[in-house]
Amino acid sequence: FTHIVVGRPTRSRWRELIEGSLTYDLIRNAGDISVHVISGTERNAEVTSRSVKAADEQWQFEIWPYLKATAFVIGSLAFAVVLDQFLDVRNLAIILLIGVLASAVTGGLWPALYACFASALAFNYFFLEPRYTLTIRDPESIVALGVFLVVAVIASNLTARVQRQAVAARSRARATEDIYLFSKKLAGAGTLDDVLWATAFQIASMLKLRVVLLLPEDGTITVKAGYPPDDTLAEADIAAARWAWEHNRAAGRGADTLPGAKRLY
Repeated sequence: FTHIVVGRPTRSRWRELIEGSLTYDLIRNAGDISVHVISGTERNAEVTSRSVKAADEQWQFEIWPYLKATAFVIGSLAFAVVLDQFLDVRNLAIILLIGVLASAVTGGLWPALYACFASALAFNYFFLEPRYTLTIRDPESIVALGVFLVVAVIASNLTARVQRQAVAARSRARATEDIYLFSKKLAGAGTLDDVLWATAFQIASMLKLRVVLLLPEDGTITVKAGYPPDDTLAEADIAAARWAWEHNRAAGRGADTLPGAKRLY
């Protein structure tokens, strides 16, 4: 029998409704496969005492997706203004949705939500009576604005989710191709040095990082391969790697032992 074990989601229910839940999707599409959801809160005391705290992942705000979303909103608004005298206000709302969908495709969920509210304000200001004010006079206008905002949020969420799935599919395809090419290189490797160089090159190309491979030799740890080819380690890093190998504990950056090294081993 096949079993899938996943961790319990830590995000709030509202974020799951907006961004989707991997755990929920697995349970819904598992069929005859058993899915086990675990909390993952219990920890071994000894492991916790030896654990090394890594640097927290820093969230970086990128302005470029929001600038593109602003451009899409302005472009769709200009198109709607041109067609204002020919189309009903409901059709103009559909035109404004084009900017929201374009923002979701190119920038993801949050720029799309920004485009939603920007388009809603533009829709209210330019097309709902009284025009050129943010005041809403008629109950019908309130309903129209609310419907537009709800449809825009739902459409942007679905479009952003499809865009994320497409990116994930492309990443899986690239990873599969890289693994296939790597297997061909390994099949043609005649020596251990060839295998190590192919491994270093493949890891560096897939992760876009500098790679150094260390192996035990004559009772110590030495650098056997790296990519770029001239990549090497400082003495502090070699000492930390040797200590970690000899004592089977973490050493180097962020650890209690040899914290002066640039990397964690």
